[in-house]
Amino acid sequence: MKKTIVTTEGGFRAAMVDWEDAWSDGQGIYTEEELKKDSPFKIQSCGILVVNNKQGVYLAKQRFQNGNFKGILHIPKAMVRKVTLL
Repeated sequence: MKKTIVTTEGGFRAAMVDWEDAWSDGQGIYTEEELKKDSPFKIQSCGILVVNNKQGVYLAKQRFQNGNFKGILHIPKAMVRKVTLL
């Protein structure tokens, strides 16, 4: 089966980003041992891939006719594990 590659009018591609996020809990009480066993949240986000550079990945939810973007998610490069073009 041939895979269809979807691009926007400006040539931007859709992408899925696998990344790890930080968390905080202002109410919880934890032991040192509990925290040593903890791990980051593993997240997958999809959108229009606007930028993928040394600062990070920028995904947009929308692209307007004039070329502007809306609904930006910036993921710092150190948190990015994988970028898959869709």
